[in-house]
Amino acid sequence: SLLMVHATDEQKFLQDVCEIIVKDCGYILAWIGYKQLDTGKSVKPVACAGFEENYLDSVKITWADTERGWGPSGTAVRTGKTSIGRDLLTDPSFKPWRDAAFKRGYFSLIALPLFMDEEVFGVLSIYSRETDPFSEEEQQLLTKMAHDLSYGIKAIRINLALQQAKENLEVKVRQRTSLLIKTIDNLADEKQRFQDVLNMIPAYVALINTEHEITFTNKNFTKYFGEVNNQRCFEIFFGRNEKCDNCKIPKVISKGGPLHWEAICRNDRIYQISDFAFNSGDETSMVLEIGTDITDKRNMEKLMMSKILETEEMDRRRFASDLHDDLGPTLSAIKLQLSLLGTAKNDQDRDNLLDVCYQLLLEGIDKMRTVANNIMPNLIESYGLDTALHSFIRKMEIPSKFAITYHSNIQGHRFEKETELHLYRIITELVNNTLKHSRAKEASLDIVLTDHDLNIEYYDNGIGYNVRKTEIPSGGNGIQNIKNRVNLLHGTIDFERKGGKTIVKITKPLSKRISLKPVAHEEQIKI
Repeated sequence: SLLMVHATDEQKFLQDVCEIIVKDCGYILAWIGYKQLDTGKSVKPVACAGFEENYLDSVKITWADTERGWGPSGTAVRTGKTSIGRDLLTDPSFKPWRDAAFKRGYFSLIALPLFMDEEVFGVLSIYSRETDPFSEEEQQLLTKMAHDLSYGIKAIRINLALQQAKENLEVKVRQRTSLLIKTIDNLADEKQRFQDVLNMIPAYVALINTEHEITFTNKNFTKYFGEVNNQRCFEIFFGRNEKCDNCKIPKVISKGGPLHWEAICRNDRIYQISDFAFNSGDETSMVLEIGTDITDKRNMEKLMMSKILETEEMDRRRFASDLHDDLGPTLSAIKLQLSLLGTAKNDQDRDNLLDVCYQLLLEGIDKMRTVANNIMPNLIESYGLDTALHSFIRKMEIPSKFAITYHSNIQGHRFEKETELHLYRIITELVNNTLKHSRAKEASLDIVLTDHDLNIEYYDNGIGYNVRKTEIPSGGNGIQNIKNRVNLLHGTIDFERKGGKTIVKITKPLSKRISLKPVAHEEQIKI
């Protein structure tokens, strides 16, 4: 029993049992065999003690119902019952092994089946020098020993299985722990990446629950509104003590769709806000709110609109001035000449007055054409930007002795009417500013058309603007009008100081272009 309690190695346990049987009980041989499930139904010896002299190598015991299975050991395995050979020299069932047993002094044997969960798995065979030494009491003792042996083998196997299961479990625990740690690290990295992405968005991001509590924010939220200290959304955004009358949260959650709106928050900034229904991991309904600061955009739109209206008003004043100063005197002179017709003394005087009226009328028509051309150049309407620019440059050069070098590759190309007019006004304003302020004698205008945009570069040899490369001049209606028109075209403008000259660079992205067959400039330009 002590041996069974302390046994941990099955093979050593079997060997120790065999040796105890031989040494303490006085038997000549004890061996243990395990039942095999091979085709020959063999019994394999796994431990033995005592005088054996290669006996077990030669006996070739089987538990099949054949001659070599009729001996005590094979019978015990096959039937599950104790089998005794009381006199091996006369027992007919022991005939195949009689000579080998007699030679080694084996005269009797008892074979005790070994059970595992009511299934025979082996046999304990014990040999004696005496004939029929196994009394009833001896059989009971040996049967109990076989039972203890079976229980000990089962216990060892269970312990080994438990130990192996424990080791396997520990390995799995270590693997799962390592995987869990790695997963947690990956989640932390992913969370940080997600937070970094949200912090890069040029807008505030916030998660708001149905209790109006803000549970998550990005960096821009903190920048705009500060830290969230148990404040609710209506307190942080609008400085209110109770929820807004037109609160968007119930609408967004009930509809499930996005809601877009604008609001002026307590920091006096205007935000374009988009609210989306959002379900958290625990299925809690929330609102994901993204707000973009559009204050500067709205202010710029107001400024642009103001400048546009101002420009339109200036155009109206100029048109009125042109009519009053140019066309008005001519019409008054015509009226005066016509009033004198009634006082003409003869046909000659009448013809002279009519001739003056005719000349004044031609002059008036010419001035009217000039005024109309200033409003919407006829050459742009009929022939396009390139022809109108050629005509304008020629008119500017003749009276002012001012040379303009003009290069472009837009011949034969038409653009949207509004685009052509704005570009024409921009370029004529640049030239007029040069004539009024720069004291320049020559200027250069280059227009390059690509597949994606139209690039304009203009400079003169005058005193230039007092700007650095990184600045855009802000004074004067002329420059502001140019900037307004460039913004209306969704273009960009840059003023660059280089080699004593101020270079103006304008880029206009193209949305639509119409190609026409080029027409000779001589045919296009009507001065």
